[in-house]
Amino acid sequence: MFSEVVVKYLRLQQIKKLSDGQGLVSYTTKDNLIVLSANKVLRDPQDNKLKRKLGVSLCSGCGVKCLYCFTNKLKCFRPLFASEIVEQVDVVLGQITDERMFDEVKISFKQMGDPLLNISVIEAIKLLHRQYPNFNFVVSTSGPKINQHLFSKLQDLGVNIRLQFSCHTMSDKERRFLSPKIPMMTLEEISQVVNSWNGGMVTLNFVMLKGFEYSVNKLKQIFDPDRVFIKVNYLDDNSQLKKHGLYNMPTKEVTSFTKALQKNGFQYAFRNVS
Repeated sequence: MFSEVVVKYLRLQQIKKLSDGQGLVSYTTKDNLIVLSANKVLRDPQDNKLKRKLGVSLCSGCGVKCLYCFTNKLKCFRPLFASEIVEQVDVVLGQITDERMFDEVKISFKQMGDPLLNISVIEAIKLLHRQYPNFNFVVSTSGPKINQHLFSKLQDLGVNIRLQFSCHTMSDKERRFLSPKIPMMTLEEISQVVNSWNGGMVTLNFVMLKGFEYSVNKLKQIFDPDRVFIKVNYLDDNSQLKKHGLYNMPTKEVTSFTKALQKNGFQYAFRNVS
C-alpha cells in the first residue's frame, strides 16, 4: 500500500490527502506509539507569499498536558529520536506532487510535543538543515520551565528559526491553570528569552478563552512591540474543552483585543472563524 515510501524508523499507518495538495500522515513508532505529521499550503495574508508548512511531531503525546490539548487522550508519552523526527519530513515531502513554486517552505515543530521536553530537536534541525538548506524552521513551545539552555543552543545553530511561545493569557496564574502538570515559565521569563533572541521577532500565540485575562497594557509593559509578533486564534473544538469548561472568547471581544494591539503598536495576525 505504501510501497513508494521508504520508512526505516517509523511504521506508516495512514496518508490522508486533502484538497489543494495538503494532507495528514499518521505513524506508529517501533514501540507502538502514535506520531502525527501534516502538510499545509497557505497564502500568507501578511506578505501575500505562497508557503508550504510541514508540521512534525517532536514527541508521541506531550508531557506538558495542557488542559485543552487532544494529546491528553493518549496514554503514553515519549520524546522522539532525531531520526524519527527527520523521517516525518522525508515522508511528507515524498507524498507531494504539487509542482507550484513556493516562496517559502518551513518545517514547524508543533504537531505533537514540546521542544523543551525533547532536546533531540537540536540534532534534528542540524540534520534537516543539511538536507534542506533553503527551508526555514518554526520552534513552538508552551514554555515549560525545563531545559532553558535549549534557547541558546537553538541560536548557536546559525539556522533561520522562528521562535514561538504559546501564552494564551496575560495571567501567570491562568497559564498554570491551563498547564497544571509541570512548572511553567512566567511571562516575565518569556520576555527575557525574547529580549535575548537574535533570530528576528518572536511570535506570541494567544487563543482567546472566555473569562481569561487579555490586557494589552500589561502585554506592552512586559514585551517590546518591536520584538514580538502576536498571533490571535481560536481553539479548534475537541473533547477536552467542555470537559474543563473552556470556551472561545466571543468575536466582539476578540476584535476589541486586536484593535488594542494595533493601537499600541503591535504587529499581529488574526484567524477570524466567524
